[in-house]
Amino acid sequence: MMLVVAKGPCSYEEIKIVVGVEYPTFREACFAIGFLHDGREYIKAIKEANNWVSSHYLRKLFVTMLISNRINRPNHVWQHT
Repeated sequence: MMLVVAKGPCSYEEIKIVVGVEYPTFREACFAIGFLHDGREYIKAIKEANNWVSSHYLRKLFVTMLISNRINRPNHVWQHT
C-alpha cells in the first residue's frame, strides 16, 4: 500500500520518509500517513472520562481497552493521557 502512495522512492529506506521525516519502521511511517489508527479515539475517551470519574475507574477503562486488543499503539495512548 505504501508503494502506491509514496511517490518517487528509490529504496526501502526512502519509503519510510513521510513529509520530510524519516521514521524508524514502516509501521511508524504508516501511522504518520494515516493508514493505521493511532488511538486518537481512545485518548479522547480517556481524557473525557477524566473529567467525571475516579482514578480507579480510569485504570479499569485503560485495562479494558488493552484487553479488547483494539489499540494499535498502547504506549502512545499511555503517554498522551
